[in-house]
Amino acid sequence: MSIVPSLKVDGLNKCIIGKVTLPVSNGQEVWVYDANKCIDTLVADGLTWADAVEYFEFNILGAYVGKGTPVFMYPYEEDDDETE
Repeated sequence: MSIVPSLKVDGLNKCIIGKVTLPVSNGQEVWVYDANKCIDTLVADGLTWADAVEYFEFNILGAYVGKGTPVFMYPYEEDDDETE
């Protein structure tokens, strides 16, 4: 068994918040990105917020490039809790 290197997204290194081990991939580690920071970075690079969200969702979040593909998360905020 060989582990494929974790892949990174060009230009979004400052959006990395850690790594996660994927048990379904025999211990493969992949980078974890903060999705909100990714979108903010795209806006800072000149896209409108709407265009940044569309670009992120289609070209980054929706891109599977094989083993080692990074994962993206939206950090939990207490306001997100709908059980209250």
